[in-house]
Amino acid sequence: MRRRARPGWPTERHTSGVVGRSVDGPVSLGAVDAALHRYAAGTVSSIAGDELHAIVVLRADDRVGSCASLVESLRATPQAELARVAVGPVVIGLIGLPETLAEARFALDLAADLGIADTIVDAAELALERLGRRIGDPALLTSFVRELLGPLLAVGPERARRLIDTLDVYLQCGCNKTEAAARLHVQRQTLYQRLDQIFALLGEDPTGSPRLAAVHPATRLYLGGAVDASAL
Repeated sequence: MRRRARPGWPTERHTSGVVGRSVDGPVSLGAVDAALHRYAAGTVSSIAGDELHAIVVLRADDRVGSCASLVESLRATPQAELARVAVGPVVIGLIGLPETLAEARFALDLAADLGIADTIVDAAELALERLGRRIGDPALLTSFVRELLGPLLAVGPERARRLIDTLDVYLQCGCNKTEAAARLHVQRQTLYQRLDQIFALLGEDPTGSPRLAAVHPATRLYLGGAVDASAL
């Protein structure tokens, strides 16, 4: 095991846990570890076997509740793509450190289970999926998704997943059609046609109604595997 720390650990700063696993030898974890220590003045880390565990003090350019700069720093690190890394939720001080590490590990396992291709995972982006996996009554989630997305689900599994994925990406992009088309790797006209189908099936454009607050979580729960698709 290797431990590295810098003196003067701040107890009231925003921190985040990081868990990494090597997929191609220990070199990749060393690269991730070095990137974490370059990122911030306060970092404690250990590498044991094929796993890295670290606590990182976030820089000022990372906002409260966000690890965007840390995530981008890791994504820009050469050889980091040879590991799978999850950044846990932001906590303040020492009391939340076990929680952020545990959530980073859970997000790492969940990303692998969901087949997420990104090698650097931000647990905050999987907050709803993490919650869905922990809710004790799967029937409650299934009912919620069916209520919100029933007309889309009725068109058949393959087409439903394509339409729901399109709606989810569109909403993630803040309803920016150009960005959504680029992320989906489709022509804008194709996106427009899909959105027309989606809104016709739902009976309205949810972005202009109070339903939006529920529709988007429903898409995340469905795509994140939190519900049994066969029960829908």
